[in-house]
Amino acid sequence: MVRFRFYEQIATNNDDFLPAAARQTTFALGGNDTIIASSFTATDFSDGQFVAGGLGNDTYISVKNSTLAVIDTGGFDKLVINDYWLNNPNVYLATVENQHLFAYNLASGQEVLIANWLSEAGRIEEIQLADGVYSYSQILDAITKSSNFVENLTTADLVEAKILPAGTTADDLAEFFNYVIARESELSGTTTPVVTAIPIAVVLSPAPIIEIAGLDDNFYLVKYPDIAASGMDPDLHFATFGWQEGRDPNAWFDTDWYLMQNLDVAAAGLNPLEHYWDYGWKEGRNPSPTFNTNAYLTVNPDVAVAGVNPLEHWLFYGESEGRPLGF
Repeated sequence: MVRFRFYEQIATNNDDFLPAAARQTTFALGGNDTIIASSFTATDFSDGQFVAGGLGNDTYISVKNSTLAVIDTGGFDKLVINDYWLNNPNVYLATVENQHLFAYNLASGQEVLIANWLSEAGRIEEIQLADGVYSYSQILDAITKSSNFVENLTTADLVEAKILPAGTTADDLAEFFNYVIARESELSGTTTPVVTAIPIAVVLSPAPIIEIAGLDDNFYLVKYPDIAASGMDPDLHFATFGWQEGRDPNAWFDTDWYLMQNLDVAAAGLNPLEHYWDYGWKEGRNPSPTFNTNAYLTVNPDVAVAGVNPLEHWLFYGESEGRPLGF
């Protein structure tokens, strides 16, 4: 028997923006809330980020290297997973105990579990992927037709795969989800945000805000005053909407140009900045017509020897040091 209990982040009945954290349950309560996962490589389900949006129209955002478990109870809700797309060969899908939906992306390290997904109360009405926004019925239809749908898994299957801790039973999983639903109902009158420490073996640090490598916050807010006026975090905006709208993250990265020059990246529905940061520069791809990756490394051999991302070096050191661009 495994009893899942975690620290609790309790929000308000207003419209809240909430960063989730590993080994924590976030109760967003009323209002139309936005809850974003944080990057944290989990060893198993007990390292997950558990989120309950409550009765409002809530948005849940998955990010790279995160384990997000959504326990929803109502409203018209959206799940954003911009590193997934329909028929992605890296994404494996399954139902669990004929109730829950589980998805895992081998490339991005993202795990998502939607508790009670096949029930009307627990389902997520819209799922935003890299290639579009899909309704519940569209996703359900696509999942059952996908070659990567591994059908229904039992709790024992997930234990064997080391996704759930050893000894976990179907009753343990159901008990935890029912606890979260009952606790959310109990807290629905709470209006003051608090973090309640429920004794567990791990001491948690505060939930981190998403940070995107290569995004210049000041540049982004000056170039796009509508985002500045909205008060939305620029990293969150770029990750969820900005790159798909063709917005540029810094003065030397042209989002639309990169996708036009790299049609494989565009076809895969990948975040172009993340692609360049993780793979593109190593493959000799250029971030914009004003910066040439190989040329910069050629005229700055110390940067090449260090194995450093040339655009990152230019942004943080090269420009201020007066380094040559090489073309």
